[in-house]
Amino acid sequence: MPRSVQLKPELKKSIKTLLPRNGFPSQQALAEHLGISRDVVSRFLNSKPVDRLNAEEICGAIGCDIREVTYIEETQPKEIKIG
Repeated sequence: MPRSVQLKPELKKSIKTLLPRNGFPSQQALAEHLGISRDVVSRFLNSKPVDRLNAEEICGAIGCDIREVTYIEETQPKEIKIG
């Protein structure tokens, strides 16, 4: 299973609106609630790849489905058949 995921860029604005709706007035407040760095939250909300577990926590806290809002970044090389 891939370790990194990234928020779909076209959803950045709408996902950011979920923070205050779910009781997080800032990215820092969400990061403190989850016990992760604000940089990880910021990277996710700006469509940069983050660890899947962190993305799952962020999505859970703000009420969105990780499978619907992220792209999975392939971290393992694809198998090449020779012959």
